[in-house]
Amino acid sequence: MKLNLLPPTMREKQRYIVIRIISDAPVPYTDFTKALQKLCTQLFGEVTTATMKLWVIKNLYDAENGKAVVKVQHGYVEMLRFCISMVRHIEKQPVVLAVEGVTGTVKSAQNKYGVPQQS
Repeated sequence: MKLNLLPPTMREKQRYIVIRIISDAPVPYTDFTKALQKLCTQLFGEVTTATMKLWVIKNLYDAENGKAVVKVQHGYVEMLRFCISMVRHIEKQPVVLAVEGVTGTVKSAQNKYGVPQQS
């Protein structure tokens, strides 16, 4: 059975937000993801957080250099920026999250903001 894919014009648009993580020690991927999901759920509720389609891309997460790429639905970029600005602690460790930029593709995030591709 062949899978019917939607043509690109009918797919939902995504945005990729490049985040700089400033902290004393590296923040693990799971802790960062849980903190971001939890804060978005507290601020906007479960339904809105689910429709945001928030996704931290694991192979573009660099704990050593403090960079992360988060995928979000096109209309929810400003809501996610607000959530990112509200994060102060991750697992009792003080952190500062700064948005470096928003792109439409992963490739442009890698080219513009120096996000390394990891396997």
